[in-house]
Amino acid sequence: VLGGIDDTLFKPAPKPARLLQKLGINSDETVVAIIGRLSHNKDLPSFVRAAKIVHEVHPQVKFLISGDPFSVTVADLQKIAADLDILSRIVFTGRHDPVNEIINCIDIGVIASKDSEAITRIGLEMMACGKPVVATDVNVLPEIIRDGVNGFIAVREDPHDLATGIIKLLDNPQLIKKFSENNIKDVKTRYNIPAVARKIADIYRQIAEKQPYEQ
Repeated sequence: VLGGIDDTLFKPAPKPARLLQKLGINSDETVVAIIGRLSHNKDLPSFVRAAKIVHEVHPQVKFLISGDPFSVTVADLQKIAADLDILSRIVFTGRHDPVNEIINCIDIGVIASKDSEAITRIGLEMMACGKPVVATDVNVLPEIIRDGVNGFIAVREDPHDLATGIIKLLDNPQLIKKFSENNIKDVKTRYNIPAVARKIADIYRQIAEKQPYEQ
């Protein structure tokens, strides 16, 4: 059972104009983002390499990386981006609180992880905010991000496959709208706090019926 998301906090909202201005992003620019701590298991280099591929097809897109450095530094990623001549299209924000504000700056969320993702809280938060998600085939991700329904699933550590999912969305604004609607519905019916509480209660009820509690 996954952790519940507070869909009164994480919900669709207009892009925050003042934050976009602070980040140097125009209000009419499409933003593709990865949000979370900068660690090896999040495979940020694959995201940067995917950004280069996407940029060749959609040069107007901005890419955003938001999170605290952990086992990967901003300088590490800037070096990769500079070598690929994509650095000018990537915005690094560091950790931003509240996270829902940065999520509402973006149009497409990406989870490029090569391991971990037992819960994918950021994935659920992006879904609750109505963002389509392109994610890798790691642990719980393909269960929550249903390929072709509310996002796309890519092969882990494959920047080309990651870029393909992003490009499919950028090529089709109606698909972004459809996936956004499906994600909002999923959170309200399956992943918000009341829905998850009901699932947990059902599990305990089933256990109690099989093994009555004895004092």
